[in-house]
Amino acid sequence: MRHYLVGQTIHVISRMNPIRVFMTQPAALNWRLARWALLLSQYDIHFMPQKSVKGQAICDLMASHPLGAKTDLFEDLPDEPPEANMTSSPEVWQMFFDGASRAGTSGSISVGAGVVLTSPHGHVLPRAFSLTEPCTNNVAEYNALLIGLELARELRIKHLEAYSDSQLIVKQVTGEYEVRNDDLVPLHKAAVRLVELFESFRIEHVLRSENTHADALASLAANLAQPLGTTKQVTVASRKLFRLRDVPETNTTRQASDQPDQEDWRLPIIDYVLYGILPEDSKERESIRRCASRFYYDSTTKMLYRRSYDGLLLRCLSKAEAQEAIREAHDGVCGAHQPGPKL
Repeated sequence: MRHYLVGQTIHVISRMNPIRVFMTQPAALNWRLARWALLLSQYDIHFMPQKSVKGQAICDLMASHPLGAKTDLFEDLPDEPPEANMTSSPEVWQMFFDGASRAGTSGSISVGAGVVLTSPHGHVLPRAFSLTEPCTNNVAEYNALLIGLELARELRIKHLEAYSDSQLIVKQVTGEYEVRNDDLVPLHKAAVRLVELFESFRIEHVLRSENTHADALASLAANLAQPLGTTKQVTVASRKLFRLRDVPETNTTRQASDQPDQEDWRLPIIDYVLYGILPEDSKERESIRRCASRFYYDSTTKMLYRRSYDGLLLRCLSKAEAQEAIREAHDGVCGAHQPGPKL
């Protein structure tokens, strides 16, 4: 390794300088050590004492290079008792509420409240309530909030986030706006008392477009105007639009598929293939005689097939069957296919 050491400055970290020991204590040198000292003198070697290593550096090194194998955890600490602190995010429910006050054609006022509770796992609990006494829209909003808070307390919800499209109600509950209306003062106090029963509560203002579910429930409850103590269950389902084919025909009978039409284009070919009968028209007679070799009639299934160039048998369809096949291929889930003029 001489060619690696020549011309380079070499730093040797050691607790003591051996060259200095050899020079200061000649009696300690024997013939072998003296030979080594002479051989090493041709290199630029600097002996440096080893510095002290802090304990934190060793800890950092061990933390950066953990062992792959499993080790036992020793809990019998001499000075500190073992403690385990586990933190988990609380299960926060969401509540959307809205109130609606509608004036009917007869001059009567119907009021409704809608509440939508959403669990942390995504389960939705929609509720709609018809209020039996006429009131303003702000009073209906406060009643929707109070009803939602009572429902949350019945479900033993501890953490709740409320959302409303009424900026007045949200600002008054948060304390940013002062409540001056005499009708809203007792409702505001009741809402504050219910809010204090939760471990955490937060209310925010959202756009009307983000509160459509609760708004629809409030409008439905206001229009139904249920009397006190009654309950009505309404089922809302999704359905596609009606089309003409969805309506069954009346006073008409469809022609059976096994009875071919008198104007079916397949009949002259079948007559020629089975019985050798040709039509009276000379042009049609020549056309059928020329193309009949490419057709095959199965007497068992009573189906006419055309042989393709690769030997496959293609079933021949009547005019009604062809229209039905085209309608199924370009309608419904296949409606995105290319239209007829592009095919």
